[in-house]
Amino acid sequence: MNNQACRYAVVRFMPYPESEEFANIGIIMAVPKLNKFLFKLEIQNFTRYTQFFKHLDKALVSDAVKYFTAELAYLNEQVENQHINAMDALEHLVMPRANIINFSEQRTKLISTDLDAELTNIFDDFVNHKFATKESYEKKLHSKINGFLTELNLERPFIRQILKTDNGFTARFDLTQVHENARIKIIKPLFLDTNKVNKIYEHSDAWLAKLKRLKLNNILPKEMIFPIEHKKVDGEILDAINCVKKDFGDFGIVMNADDQKNIQDFALM
Repeated sequence: MNNQACRYAVVRFMPYPESEEFANIGIIMAVPKLNKFLFKLEIQNFTRYTQFFKHLDKALVSDAVKYFTAELAYLNEQVENQHINAMDALEHLVMPRANIINFSEQRTKLISTDLDAELTNIFDDFVNHKFATKESYEKKLHSKINGFLTELNLERPFIRQILKTDNGFTARFDLTQVHENARIKIIKPLFLDTNKVNKIYEHSDAWLAKLKRLKLNNILPKEMIFPIEHKKVDGEILDAINCVKKDFGDFGIVMNADDQKNIQDFALM
């Protein structure tokens, strides 16, 4: 699958311009090479905005989104009919305007040809704050694993450590066992977002790159485990999870995050 470069901007709702406060309500995107213009707006959950902006009439939000959706649909039709190109549509929209609808600066991103899925991913990050959801899952997972360890009343408890190479590269591990100033064990829990194959690889690859760099610098301890948690899946999602589990297996032992006995046995070794 060939990658494409896209340009996008975040749609911002700013009912009180004098305060400069805004809420992200959507994404507009242009793919110049394919001459595609796409958009996605929050069209249902307006309560989040009326809660954020005091004294805001819900009708103001819904009307603003309704009229702006019509404008975007018109521009999309113009692009599809080749009356204008996708980048011209984007540039037209992001021009400074005295309006309650505004935009972020344009951003560039390399995406797959599954444009709708890529648009949804960007929308989830900026509007639904999906990254925060992932962080909360991993925090809960960390708390669960830490609970397993707390039960053991270890003489040398697992603590937070920052590993640093001689050339300044750092990585933080929240569950590291230290003895006589030497790191002897690390437990790195991982939550795999199972909505998209790419998300599984992106999150895993970020950590695999860190582990590889630390290993090359002889900083990683020999004893490591990776308790992994994910929802029940099958097909290509399961294939991706099994693939990254194998990759993490090059650095330590991969196990189910619910495997309390083996996690505790590792801590007691």
